[in-house]
Amino acid sequence: MKNRIRLTILAAAVFLAAGLSSCSFFGEKEPEEQVIVDDTPTPEPVNTATPTPTIVPDAQSTTYNSSNKNVAIEMPDATWSNKTDDPKMLRFESPEKGKILILHGEGEDLNTAIMPDNEDLANTLLMGEGLVQAEDFEILTYSNQKVNDADVISYLVHYTNSEKSSGRFYTQYKYLKNANEYYSIAADVYQDDPELLAAVQKSVDSFRITGESTLKAASEAQPAAEAPADSGSGGEASSEGYTEEQLADTNQTRTIYRNSDGHPLVITPKDDGNWTDTEGNTYRFTSESDVYDQNDVDYYYHGEPGNVRFMSVTYDE
Repeated sequence: MKNRIRLTILAAAVFLAAGLSSCSFFGEKEPEEQVIVDDTPTPEPVNTATPTPTIVPDAQSTTYNSSNKNVAIEMPDATWSNKTDDPKMLRFESPEKGKILILHGEGEDLNTAIMPDNEDLANTLLMGEGLVQAEDFEILTYSNQKVNDADVISYLVHYTNSEKSSGRFYTQYKYLKNANEYYSIAADVYQDDPELLAAVQKSVDSFRITGESTLKAASEAQPAAEAPADSGSGGEASSEGYTEEQLADTNQTRTIYRNSDGHPLVITPKDDGNWTDTEGNTYRFTSESDVYDQNDVDYYYHGEPGNVRFMSVTYDE
């Protein structure tokens, strides 16, 4: 009987010992062999390529309105963006295409602003940049019109030496000014591309003053088309670019400007065919725009070759 009891106790002890060591028995490591992970490993970052936006070359962006709501202009295409916006200056750029700069001045600003109100002064300003006329640049078109008591000046410069012109192939200028204020626009074109040039010129013409301004009406007026060289009274064109009937019309006048100071003179054709001023000085036309007096002093007619404008004899300069 005692032997049976001892066998039972021995079996129970063996069973209990086996249960206590079961974790180690089934493969769990002893405490000194266990590896404890304190932090979750951070995965390596995956560099994904940033998508490049596709810009449609001929996509027309919306009209840009200045932050003060005073002016608006349509951009040539969606690649142009605003770089500066303050009451006196707006600046736009397009990579490899060009720049547009709009300046506004009023009051005392007019004392320091130079307005090229004749083509000779426009040439002088360009030569002031170190450019040589006919060698580095030429003015293709020039216009100075009176619109709603304001002067609207517009001209296109073609640079024949893009290295000396800082990469510019063209610049379209436009000025609006009166006795109170002015706006000037200079749009540079960095490619010799007629389509790009046309888009930039269209942008310049789209400029509008939307806020309070004495130039608002002038900005809304559409630019007048240039008249052909033989427009007016008709007839065969003379060697000077004017028709015989125009040259013989003593009821009309033309305004010319001295190259040195821009002072205007009104000249009238006489019965003998000579053009004279009120002091009796005579003038001769050597081309559609060049005029010389009897002392061979060079003048020009509005700086607009092929754009003959007639005015009443009673017109007061």
